[in-house]
Amino acid sequence: VMEKSAVQVVQDSVDAAVFSEKLRDEVWARVQKHTAYGFKLIKRSPDYPLEDLAERGINGGAQYRFHYDNGIRTLLKMRIRLIEFRGSDPDQPYRLRVHVEATLLHTDDGSYIRHDTWVYQGGSIRVAEWNKDGAKLLIDELDRGLPLIAQRVTETLFE
Repeated sequence: VMEKSAVQVVQDSVDAAVFSEKLRDEVWARVQKHTAYGFKLIKRSPDYPLEDLAERGINGGAQYRFHYDNGIRTLLKMRIRLIEFRGSDPDQPYRLRVHVEATLLHTDDGSYIRHDTWVYQGGSIRVAEWNKDGAKLLIDELDRGLPLIAQRVTETLFE
């Protein structure tokens, strides 16, 4: 079992959406190079309770209609599904793995254009090293991995 330091850094950063924001920013910087498309950065979609959607005549598959009504025809949703350490013995190395999911969808009905998942495999380091200096190696590894994930996302979806 991982010691608390590295796990706590991941949890605190995920709770603060730090890694998600970094990934969003990396993807945003890369899509600007694809001039055949027009992009608009939306940091968060409006959340409507299901009963409000029903009152407006919007079914569960069309919760993105707000964007459609504002001229946005497709939407790229991304999320970091899981950050994990793979290993079984504290005296052996643990490998960092980051699971990312991206969905390109139509905003008029919520149907998928494309849905993909990627796994970034980072370094394999002993628990004591991951936990050293406030888990600095972990943060550095994530900072190194997020641009690589963003590159894979944009290449897959827009090239």
